[in-house]
Amino acid sequence: MQNSGNSNILLIWIKALRVHQWLKNLILFLPILLSHKLSNWNIDLRVILAFLAFCAGASATYLINDLRDIDSDRNHPSKSLRPIAKGLISSRVASIAAILLILVSVSISLTINQSFLLWLVIYLILTICYSIFLKKFIILDLILITIFYLIRIFAGSQASNVHSSYWMFGFSTFFFLSLAFGKRYAELIQLEENSQNASDRRGYRFADRPVLMTLGVASGYAAVVIFALYLDSTNLLNLYHAPQILWGLIPVLTYWISWIWIQATRGLMYEDPLLFAFDKKESRITIVIAVIILVLASTIHWHYQITN
Repeated sequence: MQNSGNSNILLIWIKALRVHQWLKNLILFLPILLSHKLSNWNIDLRVILAFLAFCAGASATYLINDLRDIDSDRNHPSKSLRPIAKGLISSRVASIAAILLILVSVSISLTINQSFLLWLVIYLILTICYSIFLKKFIILDLILITIFYLIRIFAGSQASNVHSSYWMFGFSTFFFLSLAFGKRYAELIQLEENSQNASDRRGYRFADRPVLMTLGVASGYAAVVIFALYLDSTNLLNLYHAPQILWGLIPVLTYWISWIWIQATRGLMYEDPLLFAFDKKESRITIVIAVIILVLASTIHWHYQITN
């Protein structure tokens, strides 16, 4: 019985800390992965520590967010099941846990470098401000969600001392902006299906859905265009033996962005788009195909050249 009780407590805290959201922090590994420098153990260790620091910091901000939204969450169809909203974790305990997690996050960051610590602190400040009041401003909230993803890329670059190109940040900006629009669009769908009023604290209305979809799809396709332009960059020659193979990613990206938005319009996207993607077979297959294309472009020596 005691083991069962301990397991229940553990599950409650796993849910409260949003451990499943830690998948987003894998973005910290993007700079080192795309620069093909994953074999350096010292660099790998720093990025792993950076990942742990962001996980601790992100969990702290989720606790702060739930404390801030405790009343509105209790009236939400799905958020009412969160441990703090259900009263499974007291506000006092959650507050103490948030402070401890921030201290752990900063302590880990001090072992990496000051530049990484700066980006982590910026992330913590922005996410806390977002939870308290910035998420009330329409469009600005989506820009901030996009910035949170970009900060992870900046932080990953600083942790590994790997330079990330402007192409990566340009592509990432529109790609994650598309996902941010999708997140709000899906929330409005969910609220309407549960006969709930549009959330006043978000500022969006049901009538905003066509605009959100238009901006979201446009942002996603803009990311594809930026990636296509990047394929003409001379930087590719230093990273890939057969950069021509990377053109195969264009239809893959187009398919995935189109697929994610069709799921959203059908009301099937029940959580964060990035996490939703990892949970679906079609999306996982797409990711595998993309990885195969990247590996082939890195390993195959192909000297074919298009001529006029």
